[in-house]
Amino acid sequence: MTVTADEQERLGVATMTAAEQQESESVYAIVRVIDPTTLLTIEADLDAASSAAAVSGEEYRRVEGLAAQDQSASLRAVGAARAQAVADASRLQLLKRRLQVEWGPAFGMLSASDLGALTAALASGEAVLMRADSPVRPAGVTGEIAIRPNPKAKAVVAAPLGLAAVVDPRMQTTGLIGLVRGPAAAMLRPGSVLSGEIRPGTSVAGIVIPRSAIVRHNGTDWAYVKSGPQTFERREIVAPQSTERGWFVRENFAAGDMIVSSGAGALLAVERANEAPASD
Repeated sequence: MTVTADEQERLGVATMTAAEQQESESVYAIVRVIDPTTLLTIEADLDAASSAAAVSGEEYRRVEGLAAQDQSASLRAVGAARAQAVADASRLQLLKRRLQVEWGPAFGMLSASDLGALTAALASGEAVLMRADSPVRPAGVTGEIAIRPNPKAKAVVAAPLGLAAVVDPRMQTTGLIGLVRGPAAAMLRPGSVLSGEIRPGTSVAGIVIPRSAIVRHNGTDWAYVKSGPQTFERREIVAPQSTERGWFVRENFAAGDMIVSSGAGALLAVERANEAPASD
């Protein structure tokens, strides 16, 4: 669009030169608080199966020892004890594999005591599990999961527990599982869906667009770039990352661009008026 110098002054248009900056990478994600019921059930079944396997294994060794000493145990009793021990051990192994298949390798590597402590914290509300899926990185990305239950709240950060074992059926993305402990867990309820981000811990180059430069049109965020003394170009803001100074972006904008930092709303009004069939 073309705007004369006089019109620019009247509309209060001002620009700033974008400079390249380094920011900690942040990947947009949709975060869901997980219902832990299935995990609690598996842990209880594992505990019972572990006890049963220990008892039947000890019984098999006892009966086998008696038979070896030619005492009261018959070969039939030894066979029955062995069959029970094998069955209980197999059930225990099946539950361990189910835990890993349904919840991921990180859960399969937990010791019985650590898993028990985790499920106890989940059941009491002292901790919550969440899954973050990023449409930007459908193959999955690891790092901290951060969410804000409301815009003014401090970010809640979840420690990563590894990639999810199964792909989200609707988004077809590989999610990241995280754990939140402490008072923040009390604010989160299973089934809640929130916008958040995954922080891989790496730095990337880009520019910061001030919030005063951002305009919204047709459900999309834009910013104007001054491409000539009297010409302006509206560019879409793609995959922005919120910072204290504005929105950090890595696409569609580059260092050296003359970003309209003031008067962007007025430019949008002029552009839309020029597009109208009966514009003045």
